[in-house]
Amino acid sequence: MDRINNTATRFLEACEEVLSGYDQNQIRKSDGTKFEKLLVDVMKDVIELYPVFRGVSVEAISGQRFPDIVVTLLDGSRFGVEVKTTTSDRWTSMGGSIFESTRVEGVCVIFLFFAKLGGNLEYRYGPHERFLKDVKITHSPRYTIDMMLQPGQTIFDQISMSYDAVRRLDNPFRPFRSLMLKRHGAGADVWWVGDEYNGTEMNTAPLVFRAYSDLDGKEQAKLIAEVCALIPEVFTIGGTGRSTKYSRVSTYLAARYKVVDHALRDRFSAGGTFQYKNYTAVPKVLKRLTDRNFLVLVREFLLRCDPVLIQEYWYDYEVLSHKDFFEQWIMLVNSAVGAVVPEGGIPTPVDMINDCLNGN
Repeated sequence: MDRINNTATRFLEACEEVLSGYDQNQIRKSDGTKFEKLLVDVMKDVIELYPVFRGVSVEAISGQRFPDIVVTLLDGSRFGVEVKTTTSDRWTSMGGSIFESTRVEGVCVIFLFFAKLGGNLEYRYGPHERFLKDVKITHSPRYTIDMMLQPGQTIFDQISMSYDAVRRLDNPFRPFRSLMLKRHGAGADVWWVGDEYNGTEMNTAPLVFRAYSDLDGKEQAKLIAEVCALIPEVFTIGGTGRSTKYSRVSTYLAARYKVVDHALRDRFSAGGTFQYKNYTAVPKVLKRLTDRNFLVLVREFLLRCDPVLIQEYWYDYEVLSHKDFFEQWIMLVNSAVGAVVPEGGIPTPVDMINDCLNGN
């Protein structure tokens, strides 16, 4: 790997030398794909002018693939070159998707070649991952590039994972999502609308916002069960979490499903209380624990849900990954309700759920 890196660096240094002999005004007009084509021609000049690179071949990669250029060395090893240009006097740009789903096979080393066409015409180049500063979400998560980045300041330093380790994950977004949640706090959520990852249904949000009241009954029931499963503190009837539980629900629905609900609080607590067996004033928020269909939807969601996602949402609790998540959820609800018990007492959620599922 070091040998390829060293060869790629010398090759791009030679490209910079050859570029210095080109018409600088013409180069400034060659932004985007025009500069890519120009750089391919420059590389071919380098191969012809520098004996050490004789026999090296260059391929311009057509279409929306990554990287833009592939260079094959004499021993058959290859490195890629991703080309970036800017007409501004800055060394920053948006990069490609973190998923790299269009990456050319067999290219293990990729370099960035950045042409700053604004201000003084300059070039910078180096290993691709060395200049990846952050991840921003447009239609999908994309890297941001900063060619002035100092060692130790990359996005990979922030998540304590290497670029290669991230790109080999089944879900490369996972470590970046965890970082974003830490940055923005417990009330935040991070999703996107895209088509590059289907591992945990993370990209199923429609392109327009919808009102909860406009959804059909089946979808409403599914969403309510899902948020109750991930955010069990919605069942609290007082104490810690009372002021934030609905904000977490609304953020989740809006971020993941583009669903908004102006009557969200009423979905859980409208009506005040209800009678359950010998208890005459049970808070209405607990009534769903007597609904078998609701409980089945919660159990089915937890069964298919990514355990990492569950751990992210149950961050205040110790999650036992080896234990049935539905059983853990019951205990979490029981704990949330037990924080404040109204005068006259209430049945425990454990008893209510078990009675419902057992037909009592």
